Amino acid sequence: MNGLELAFLRWRVKQNGFVTTQFNYHSVTHSIEANVTKLAAFVHELDSSSVHFVAHSLGGLVVLRLFEEFPDLPHGRIVLLGSPVRGSKVARILTGIKGGTYLLGKSVEAGLVQDRDPYWDGRRDLGVIAGTLGLSVVRLLHRLEGPNDGTIAVEETRIDGMKDFLTLNVTHTTMVFSPQVANEIAHFLDYGHFSTARQTSGSVS
Repeated sequence: MNGLELAFLRWRVKQNGFVTTQFNYHSVTHSIEANVTKLAAFVHELDSSSVHFVAHSLGGLVVLRLFEEFPDLPHGRIVLLGSPVRGSKVARILTGIKGGTYLLGKSVEAGLVQDRDPYWDGRRDLGVIAGTLGLSVVRLLHRLEGPNDGTIAVEETRIDGMKDFLTLNVTHTTMVFSPQVANEIAHFLDYGHFSTARQTSGSVS
């Protein structure tokens, strides 16, 4: 993806009263450490006392690593969309297929192929949206168990310490085009929780 797919999401969030800007990065040719350093510089150049983060898929891992390495960032909230914070079973399968590692590139270094129990220390409100419409060409490689967005399983998106968790009937790709997702993002950035009835509320472990 080159970032153009996020144009609709940025526009919808902007309609809810936010100033939006986008950080683009290379997930295949650049390591996560290099992308985190670039993101930190990007945030610094915004010169704002409040900065929210909305990240899709691998971008969520970049944002989480950002806060590990640069804890003193401007006040704000975070929303992760379909981010495999516990690692991705699909990514692990790809690494075992000829050419699969090339497709993932240096993204593998972000922890995509690791099973782990990520933890968020609650330094700011963190919300997670996961998709449950499991339609994707990925199903040709492997059938994901349990609810999933076609690429990432819902359970792979959960992180201890998150403030709120929401599942919606969208795929991994269509979630960035969904008006409902955009509105839920804006609601969380405003209030620190999602508006839709959800599986879990409050501090999640």
